[in-house]
Amino acid sequence: MRNVLLSFLLGLTATLAYAGKLELDAAMAYQVGDRFAVFPAEQPMSFEQAATTPATQWSALPPGGTTLGVITREHWLHLRVHNRATVSSWVFTLSNASMRSVEAWLVFSDGRKLKRALGADFPIAINRELWGPSANFMFELKQDESVDLYLQVNHHGVFDVSSTIKPMPLAAKDNALQLGWDMFFYGLLLTLSIIQILLMVFNRESTHTFYLLFLISVQFFFLFLDGYLFMLLNSHIEMALAIGQLSLVVASMFALLYMVRFIHVQQISKPLNLFVGCLVLVDLIWIVARIWVDPAYYIQGAMALMLFQSVLILLVSGYFGWFASNQYARYFFLAWLIWCGVCLYTIVGIFGLIDISLDSRWTIFKVGIVLHFVVMSWFSSVRFYQLRHEHEKIVARDEAKSRLLAKVSHEMRTPLNGIIGVSNMLTEHLPDEAARKLNRIIKSCGASLLNLVNDLLEMSNLNSREFILQKTNVDIHGLLHETWELASVQMQDKKLTGELIIADDVPNFIMTDGERVKQVVANLLDNAVKFTHHGNIKMLVECESNTLLIAIKDSGRGIAQKDISRLLEPFEKVMMSAPERVDGAGLGLHISNEIITRLKGHIAIESELNKGTSIYVSIPFESAQLNATSLPSGETMKQPYRELNILAAEDNTVNFLVLKSIINKLGHSLHHVVNGQEAFEYFVQHHEEIDLVLMDCEMPVLDGYQSTKMIRDYELKNKLPRKLILAVTAHVFEEHFNKVIEIGMDDQINKPYSDHDISEVIEKYFGSGAS
Repeated sequence: MRNVLLSFLLGLTATLAYAGKLELDAAMAYQVGDRFAVFPAEQPMSFEQAATTPATQWSALPPGGTTLGVITREHWLHLRVHNRATVSSWVFTLSNASMRSVEAWLVFSDGRKLKRALGADFPIAINRELWGPSANFMFELKQDESVDLYLQVNHHGVFDVSSTIKPMPLAAKDNALQLGWDMFFYGLLLTLSIIQILLMVFNRESTHTFYLLFLISVQFFFLFLDGYLFMLLNSHIEMALAIGQLSLVVASMFALLYMVRFIHVQQISKPLNLFVGCLVLVDLIWIVARIWVDPAYYIQGAMALMLFQSVLILLVSGYFGWFASNQYARYFFLAWLIWCGVCLYTIVGIFGLIDISLDSRWTIFKVGIVLHFVVMSWFSSVRFYQLRHEHEKIVARDEAKSRLLAKVSHEMRTPLNGIIGVSNMLTEHLPDEAARKLNRIIKSCGASLLNLVNDLLEMSNLNSREFILQKTNVDIHGLLHETWELASVQMQDKKLTGELIIADDVPNFIMTDGERVKQVVANLLDNAVKFTHHGNIKMLVECESNTLLIAIKDSGRGIAQKDISRLLEPFEKVMMSAPERVDGAGLGLHISNEIITRLKGHIAIESELNKGTSIYVSIPFESAQLNATSLPSGETMKQPYRELNILAAEDNTVNFLVLKSIINKLGHSLHHVVNGQEAFEYFVQHHEEIDLVLMDCEMPVLDGYQSTKMIRDYELKNKLPRKLILAVTAHVFEEHFNKVIEIGMDDQINKPYSDHDISEVIEKYFGSGAS
């Protein structure tokens, strides 16, 4: 009896509330979102209070407008439905599955009452008649019956009441189609994500990483809006809400970073790159702010950031694409235009600036998003292949440059060997000081040209992928003293005083690339001597935590503070007055800096004009492993002292004269042949007599490589002891050294060579008595 009286009372009082009206004329789908009357409650109220609210306090939604923006208080909706169709089983679906607490009251004209839970806060088993992302419930409404539908919405966030009423069979069919379309949508985005992962792995460029993170963030945001995130995390609603809201900010941030990398903003405009960095910082701050900011206000801030940054990205890419002629920016602009259109329309509608229904446009939005990602992924692939092609062209150009440099170096080193070698020979035969002075000028010019060639080769080597550090146990005290002694000769010529101080804490042996450390120290000392015309040069060496600390201080002319940063750049020389000009290409400090960087060290320069320069170098090292060391394989060939019989294969007459002079000075016998064929034939006839073969690599008839291979095959076939063969060549690249070792030679002597070079290699393999 109580229920009948309550139904009668509600039937009377319901007439007080203004209601939107809907006539169900046929078995079809009805969009009902914009048919509701809406009442924003000042404070929470019961169903009975809402149902008796005067009609003047209710307002109609605009046609086609179901989005009321962001809400923070309780809202009531009311719709009166009259069924004229023969169908009695209907399904009401609330498309916005992200709304938290939504409860429905149905009061039927026959006195029946029904209450249903629809919001995301309720379990799936309660708020879904049909399984899927959207909340829904079924109700029975016979022909010519009516029902008053009230919705109580308690939600902090975007308020959109897009909803439908459909006959049960049609609702089930449409729900299945929607699930199929969603699977296609997310499957396509997942496929695009996999493509980006592959591009990221193969290209190893942060551009694809940022785009992948942007794409994944957008997927999470759509999973949130579609309701799938609430289904996956049904028992963790707060987490689902946080992930959904954060994904929008994260997407904004990675969209900015992706744009910066895609069109190379960091290279085009440093101020803009800095501004973008500031925006990324704002995004990070807003991500952290999720901890204490109300969700309703948080989503507004997130949408504002997305809107502003999306428009900014469009403007920046458009400007650089058409005004700065950046083709990658054009690609980005065209793809981003689609995204920006969808984003702009949606967010402006949510802010209430235009009347929209998200549900009625949702499929169009998704098609637009898919189109954006497909176009952007295609442009990203085009950019990848274009950059790869450009990289291949650069590599090919560098390889061609290296080949040209190697060829030029070889052709220059051969005559330089003659110039410097003959100059050394003339020293002992010139009768007077004037002639010897002219000879020293010739030798000095040859040495300067050789230094230039060496610097250019070192530059090429540092820029190549073959540059490898060779770490061994190094007598660091011996290395430093030897390098200092060489520099001391130059100091004496310029009447400079010098001082080398090696601290007691510097170990005798360390593990590092000794040749590279020696090269750095020699370059820095040479630089100090060049620019110091009076005074002193001091080198201090200390050790701290397995790091070698080297300081080289001079009393030279110094340089201005504004010029210090230029010193480490290639081909940079600070301009000096005419009397103080020095030779060189300005590569020494650049090469030293590159080597130090590869040794994981650092270099710092302090200088004051007309007072001097101080250079500080730190080079990390490993502790020496003395027990693990072994003598070089070549040292097993050392023999007791005796005069050596040397076979020299050299087709250049001048180079042979230089070599003959050195060998004769060392007291050894020399036999000369002019090509590889003669070298092989002589070796076969005099194998037992020969101690050492000096083999030029570039010769007529048979070159040095072919001749060496034939000699090694002959030794192997006849089971003869292996003789020492040294390559004498102007090829100085690492790959050439590997080639001569692979072909069967034992070591290499580079042209131009000096008495010391030949003496050192003989001492290395035959002992100190042999030279």
